Amino acid sequence: MKIKFITILTILFAVFSLQIIGPVAAIQNGDLIDHGTKYTTTDAKCVWKTYGYHENNIKIFKTYYYKENGKWVRDFGYVVTLEKDSSIDMKISQEDAWGTSIRYETTQFSANDYYWKIYRPEWLEN
Repeated sequence: MKIKFITILTILFAVFSLQIIGPVAAIQNGDLIDHGTKYTTTDAKCVWKTYGYHENNIKIFKTYYYKENGKWVRDFGYVVTLEKDSSIDMKISQEDAWGTSIRYETTQFSANDYYWKIYRPEWLEN
C-alpha cells in the first residue's frame, strides 16, 4: 500500500511540475512576434527575429551578412531591447560585442506598440 501511495504521489508531482515548467519556459524564451530579412544592398543584408516577453519588453535579434564569392557570410550581430521603464519612458538598449548603449525615448506606447508603430517602420525605411 505504501508503494502505491508513493507511486501516485510521484506521478502527481511530475504532472504538476510539467504544468508549471511549460509556461515558465515560454516566458524565458519569449514569443516570436516578427521576423524577416532587410537587404541593405545587393551584397549586404540583415536577418532579424523579434521576441515579445510581455507587453513592455521586446527583444530584436539582428544578424548582418555580406556576400562573398556568391555566398552569405556572417558579419556581426546585436540585440536591441525595448523596455518600458515608466509611464512615459522607453529604454532602448543595444548590446553587441563591443558593449551596450542605452538611450531613452519619451512615449505613451507600450514596448509592443512602440515596436510596431515607431521602431520597425523607421528601421525598415532607413
